[in-house]
Amino acid sequence: MQHNLNVVGKSIAKFHQRRRWTREELAAKLQLVGCNITPRVLSRVESGRGTMTDAQIVLFSEVFDLPIEQLYPLKSQFRNGAT
Repeated sequence: MQHNLNVVGKSIAKFHQRRRWTREELAAKLQLVGCNITPRVLSRVESGRGTMTDAQIVLFSEVFDLPIEQLYPLKSQFRNGAT
């Protein structure tokens, strides 16, 4: 059974869109806190085609000024494949 290796991508896209930042702006903000990511890689992450490290997830939470838990889907959503 293959599990989704990227469960935070949709949340990242949601918070990114809520702030009305371009991918270039979000990538620049991430680079300022030490996350070397490009807009292209960011697009892959948001679409679920790219993966992230745990350290990158921490930096996303810092840039979005959110508790890290808000980037993760509810356990019930993950089990139902809604991620």
